[in-house]
Amino acid sequence: MKTVSRIEIVREIYSNFASGNIPAVLERLHPKVHWRIVGPENYPFFGTFIGREGFEQFLVGLTDAAEITRFEPLEFIDGGKVVVVRGDEDARVKRNGVAYSTEWCHVFKIENEYVVSFEEYLDSATLVEAFDRT
Repeated sequence: MKTVSRIEIVREIYSNFASGNIPAVLERLHPKVHWRIVGPENYPFFGTFIGREGFEQFLVGLTDAAEITRFEPLEFIDGGKVVVVRGDEDARVKRNGVAYSTEWCHVFKIENEYVVSFEEYLDSATLVEAFDRT
């Protein structure tokens, strides 16, 4: 069996996510993955989600709350068991139609070709402002 690099695993996850192939994304997640979006937890899709079911809960919160119109990973950094990805995105809040743009940083911890943890750091103030507009 061919060994896949950590960066290839992360690129594959982004590609499958972009094409809507969520079952393929789930296959790369450890059954007890810790999926964390850093930000105020009283807003949609921020917080810590545990396991593949938690990841699916995160997806529901994300798709119910926002429409991502552009998502672009810009730089991939292999740091051993950790892959860091820097990127940016444009999106629109579904409830009020407010558009926002933000930069982000994703940190994937990978063991045995599975993502065991994921953290996203982004400009949460931009999202809070967009979600709070009426």
